[in-house]
Amino acid sequence: MALRALASPLIAARRAGVGVGVSVGGKCAICRRSWSSSSFSSTPLKGAASTLYSACKRVMDNADRLAKYEKELQLFHAGVFPPHLWWMLVQLHMPEHSEVELVEFLEGAKVAAKVQLKAVNSKEFAEFAAGWVDNSPLAEVLAAFCSPQFYENIKRAAADTLTDRNMTLELQEIEIAHVEVTSVQYSQLTESQYDAQMAGLTQLPFFWSADATIEYLQIQVTTRSTETTKMTLVDQEECIALQDNTRTWTFGSKVGSPEELEWRIVDTVGRNNAAKQLSRTVYADETTGDSEEPALEYGETPQFERGMDFAYGMWQRSTERLPKFEEYQQNGVFSQSLGGLRRMLLFVQLQMPRKTEVDAVDFLEGAKVAVEANLRAVNSAAFREYLVDGENSSPEVAERLQQYCTPAYYNMLALSVKQNFLKRGVAIECEDMRVETAHLASAQYTRLTEQEYEDEVTIKKAPGAINPKATLERLYLCADVATVEDLKLIHGDREIRYVQQQNLYGVVFESRVTTPDEVDWRIMNMRLVKKTAIERKPETSTAAADEKKTE
Repeated sequence: MALRALASPLIAARRAGVGVGVSVGGKCAICRRSWSSSSFSSTPLKGAASTLYSACKRVMDNADRLAKYEKELQLFHAGVFPPHLWWMLVQLHMPEHSEVELVEFLEGAKVAAKVQLKAVNSKEFAEFAAGWVDNSPLAEVLAAFCSPQFYENIKRAAADTLTDRNMTLELQEIEIAHVEVTSVQYSQLTESQYDAQMAGLTQLPFFWSADATIEYLQIQVTTRSTETTKMTLVDQEECIALQDNTRTWTFGSKVGSPEELEWRIVDTVGRNNAAKQLSRTVYADETTGDSEEPALEYGETPQFERGMDFAYGMWQRSTERLPKFEEYQQNGVFSQSLGGLRRMLLFVQLQMPRKTEVDAVDFLEGAKVAVEANLRAVNSAAFREYLVDGENSSPEVAERLQQYCTPAYYNMLALSVKQNFLKRGVAIECEDMRVETAHLASAQYTRLTEQEYEDEVTIKKAPGAINPKATLERLYLCADVATVEDLKLIHGDREIRYVQQQNLYGVVFESRVTTPDEVDWRIMNMRLVKKTAIERKPETSTAAADEKKTE
């Protein structure tokens, strides 16, 4: 039968000039095959027990072919635990009417990986993603190979690379030397659960819904490839590098019938094992013969990486610290709203400072302390009394708050608290609270002069483009922080309410990062993203609840 899973995208890829060069039995596709000739019916689906029994029976019936997959063709990860391998095989056989033939599936996965990488790492797609051009044949090809949300994620990442870092990437050559299956997960979904998958929820539900009508399969594949990539800093310089990369790809498709099969890339995470610079061209050298960096203030010598040196240095630091990325993934450092590519981009941004390594785990622990101290101080009677009647009140709370905030943010807090009380008669007092979670959501690196930095933290004057006379590096880190707060809400003499709020804040921290000794994270902005409030009795609090749990 014709294999349709990648056929249409491949035709479009060839028309767009994306070379794939993979053929399986004359076909470039991911295989689909029917288990039986019986007609397909999407409802009702079998229950878990019946599905498991049928799958185990199919595994036994195909024992010889599966042994060939494992031992002769080595299609699975070499270190896979035998019970895990058996469970992967069972899940591969759970679809009642469709079979995934792994040899052809993996060849099709290589095709999809090559097309995705060549499209994403192209100047044409970057300019389309940034809105500089109105259409792109490569973008159309890429959309056909990816789930809708994953396509939007990589489109946003490509746009950020071009607009924020003024850089384009062009994949010139790629050779995928190895491909293997690392994980398989089968699930039965309702229409709404399937829509959630297409909207970016890559985790499948552990339990199947009784009213499920869709059979869905995810297969994780690991590839190892050698890639030649040209990196260009627009109008500055370019370099060509040879990379040894490992990536894990998640493919997903409906598997209720052969006609439904349409494998798409749901997510990908990669790491660079080694890199070698093959060539470098500095445009300024060719046009003016002058490669000197602009002079800094006070006659200082240049202290920052510039141009391609900066890009290559950041790349090398990211490669050396990749074990940290795995640690961050395991410790839940990144916000759950970020996909795999956004997490990797955020990790790379943490490596931009040349001399300072930012440990995200330590940062988030400090962020929890700072946020709690900030909220307790701002929502306190002592701080309000100091603002209203400074001469007769202790400045201790205000001084402590200033340690955690930039001057501009402290002034904004003080003005807000004072105006709310004097003009509206509204005051908030925090009786107790705890920080539940903190996750890293975004980062922003730049270089500033001393005056630009002073203006930014004291009067919130945003700097423009990077000043060639910059003398310091500054990093923003934005964290999503969830809290539970017991608050006393005072409305003049009319009403006092006691509430418990579950809040989610977006907190922006800033610090100099030119050297490790300069690092001093301060809150630059804090906004309430989400709030859920319930009435409580005056004597109930989070502390009382915690004490009850420990009794």
